[in-house]
Amino acid sequence: PYAVYNSSFSNTSVQFPTVTQWIVVTSKSGEVKYSFRGGGIAGGDYGTVAAGTSTPVMPVRTAEMWITGDGSVTAGLTGILSSSLKINVDQYNS
Repeated sequence: PYAVYNSSFSNTSVQFPTVTQWIVVTSKSGEVKYSFRGGGIAGGDYGTVAAGTSTPVMPVRTAEMWITGDGSVTAGLTGILSSSLKINVDQYNS
């Protein structure tokens, strides 16, 4: 698994070394926001995690996500290199 914690994520890009199988976002204190596209948090396209809670295991295949707040990201990884993903998710958002 992959795990990263920061008490002061601020629309921070979390780049995974390989494509994820699943992701869990946990809030240590205060609300944590997360998005799967650049500018998603600032643009209002994000999920939230309440203080002291976690998301369920999310079966998400991605190479990168953005997070704001005091929390952590834990992910199960595949053997697929992140650089092999060529999808720009911003083109699917209106």
